[in-house]
Amino acid sequence: MPLAIGLASALTPAFNRLMDTAIPVAGGLPAAWGGMAVGAVLFGVVAGLYPAWSVARRSTMELFAGSDFGRSGGRGLTVRRGLVVIQFTLFIALGAAALLMQQQVDVLQEQDPGFDAEGLVEITNGAALVGARSDGGGREVGASQAFQRELLRSPNVEAVTSGPQFLRAREYPLTFRRTDIAEEPTVEAARHVISPNGLEVLGVDVQAGRYFEMPAANRPDSVAVVSPRVMEALGCDAQRLGPDCQVRLDEGTEVDASLPVVGVVDNVRFGSASNSDVPAVFYLVEQARRGPQYWHDVFVRFRDGVSRREQIATLEAAWTAFVPDRPMQYEVLTERIEAFYAQDRRLRTLSLALTGVVLVLVVLGLLAITAYLTRLRLKEVAIRKALGATIPSVLALLNREFVTLVGVAFVIGSAAAYIGMSRWLEGFATRIAPSPLVFLGMGVAALVLALGAVTWQSLPAARVDPARVLRAE
Repeated sequence: MPLAIGLASALTPAFNRLMDTAIPVAGGLPAAWGGMAVGAVLFGVVAGLYPAWSVARRSTMELFAGSDFGRSGGRGLTVRRGLVVIQFTLFIALGAAALLMQQQVDVLQEQDPGFDAEGLVEITNGAALVGARSDGGGREVGASQAFQRELLRSPNVEAVTSGPQFLRAREYPLTFRRTDIAEEPTVEAARHVISPNGLEVLGVDVQAGRYFEMPAANRPDSVAVVSPRVMEALGCDAQRLGPDCQVRLDEGTEVDASLPVVGVVDNVRFGSASNSDVPAVFYLVEQARRGPQYWHDVFVRFRDGVSRREQIATLEAAWTAFVPDRPMQYEVLTERIEAFYAQDRRLRTLSLALTGVVLVLVVLGLLAITAYLTRLRLKEVAIRKALGATIPSVLALLNREFVTLVGVAFVIGSAAAYIGMSRWLEGFATRIAPSPLVFLGMGVAALVLALGAVTWQSLPAARVDPARVLRAE
C-alpha cells in the first residue's frame, strides 16, 4: 500500500498536466491512506476467499491424492478462463480505441481550415477602441482605424483588418435567404462581418470576380462573399453575381439589407473540425457602418520570421499609446486551433496509457495462470514425452487453450470497441470510418502476446525429464 500511494503521488502531477485537472496528491491526504487500507483488506479477503473455499470443500482423500481438481473443470476452470478473456478483451478494446482516436485526431489536424492562421494575431478587446453609435447606426471607429494605421507603420506588420471573433469551438448557423428571385431559397450558414480587406488579411482564397478587380475606391461598401455550398443552396450562378444574386439574413437587425453576392471563397471553417461543418457567408462592410462592438476585434498579420516576442511587443507598444488604462487581450490563432483538439489528444493519450497498464496486467496474469496450469499438467506432459511427444507438440498443446480464449476476447473486445468508438465518432462533423485493420491488428498483437508469454512459461515443462517426474509422482 505505501508503494501504491508513492506511485500514485509521483504520477498525479503528470496526470494533471495531461488531462488539465487539479487532482490533489494522494500522499498528502489522510483519507487516501485510510481508503486504500480498507480497499487493500477487502480485495485481499475477496481474492483469498475463492481459493480457500475451493480447497476447503475437497475431501481429505482428494487432497492427499494430489487430485488435479483445479484442472478437471467446474467453476475453477471457468473462473480462470473468464479472467484471461476479460484481460485480453480490455487490451484489445482499449488498444483499438487508442488507435482510432489517434487516426481521428490526425484527420482533424490535417483538415485545411480554408484560411492562413500562421502569423495571425487577434486583439480580442478591440471594442475598447470604438465609441458610441453614430447617427447612421454604426460606431465611431476613428480611434480603431488610427490604431490600425499605427500598426501598419511597423516593419513587422504585413496587414491589419477588423471583424468579429472567428475561431470558436462550435459555429452556430443562421438562416440566409436569397431575395432577388420570387422563390427565395434559404440556407443555413455562419455569418462573418469584416472589413473589405478582411479576406486578404485572413488568407482566404477568393475566386476572381468583377468586385475584386475594381479599384478599392469604386467598390460598394456592403457586399457578400459566400462558400460554394451556399451558392449551390441558393441556386446562384458563379458567372452572374452582383445584382443577379442577393442574400439577406432572416434574423437580426444589425446588417439586414439584401447584399449582392460578389464572390465565392473556398470552403472556410472557423470552428473546430470536431463539431463544426457550417458554410460561411462574409459580409464585407466598412468598419464605420458596422454596429455591434463585438464586430471590431483587430486582426494583425505579421511578416514571416517575426518572433512571438516581437509580435506582442509591437502590439503592446501601439495599444498603450491608444488605450493606456486597459490591458490588451490577444489570441494567437494557431494556438487557438491547437486548443480545439486538446481534449481529443488527452483522451487519446489516456487511452494509450490505460492500454499499457492493461498490457502489463495481461502479461503478469498470463505468467501466473500459465505457471499454475503447467504445474497441474506436469504429469500429463511427462507421459506424453515418454510416449514420444516432441517439445513443439507439447508447447502447441499448452498454447491451444489460450488461442481459443484470445479468439473469444477478440470478438468481444472488437465489438465493444467498434460500438463505443462509433458513438464517439458521431460527435464529429469530420470523422473517420473505423477500419477493420485496426481491430485485426490488435487481435494479432493479443495472439502474439499470449503465445509468447505461454511459450516462455511452458518451455521448462516441455523440456522436463519424464522419468524424474513419473518417479516423483
